[in-house]
Amino acid sequence: MAKTAFRVRDAAGWAFRKLTLWTSGAESALATSPTLTAGAGAPTSTQPDGSLYLRTDGGPTLYLRVGAAGLAAGGGGTLGIPDGALFQLLGAGTGTGDIVARVGGSPTEGLELVVYEETVSPAAVETNLLNTPAGAVLLSVQANVETLLVAGGTSVTFAVGIAADPDKYGYPGSDTLAQDAKVDTIPDWAVLAASEQMVLTAAATGGTADGDTAFTAGSVRVRAAYLALNSLDNA
Repeated sequence: MAKTAFRVRDAAGWAFRKLTLWTSGAESALATSPTLTAGAGAPTSTQPDGSLYLRTDGGPTLYLRVGAAGLAAGGGGTLGIPDGALFQLLGAGTGTGDIVARVGGSPTEGLELVVYEETVSPAAVETNLLNTPAGAVLLSVQANVETLLVAGGTSVTFAVGIAADPDKYGYPGSDTLAQDAKVDTIPDWAVLAASEQMVLTAAATGGTADGDTAFTAGSVRVRAAYLALNSLDNA
């Protein structure tokens, strides 16, 4: 079995050159298990994905190995992402969404990037989605029919918008309720003067008006991203 060099314990505790976080009891898993190492300068050795490196001489102070590349964080809060690495911001907040990034000096101030994601099973002509706050700027609105929508009458498609404008944020481009029918919209840049309730609508032909029959089955995944601004903290 491979061994890791370390000093015997003294008053300061144990000292290790490299700590391997063994992912299983099999010796064959050691080569692919993530490690924790430290040193001066950027990391030079190739470690398994998920490994952490702590830099001791300033600059970025934390490196995470992802997809055979390194993500560098620290050094005044900076994050460097090399070519070929993916930096993904996830959010799954209902209501007004989840804050996934902030430009500010504290956890309560500055510019926020907020993401809303929810899969709804509509049982009405209009189903409430994101409640976008006043002062926000919507960046994107997307929808995908996860399971076939069922309605009837003049309700022949679906749309995402508001009650007064059912397809404000788009409809599939054709009259369909089929699985994997999509909406992908980047709205014109506009600051909302008042809060706005986004709705999923069982729509009539063309998506511009409500249909006359509620959905009775099916589900739709909806994802939206917006910017919001919080005042600077009090002195």
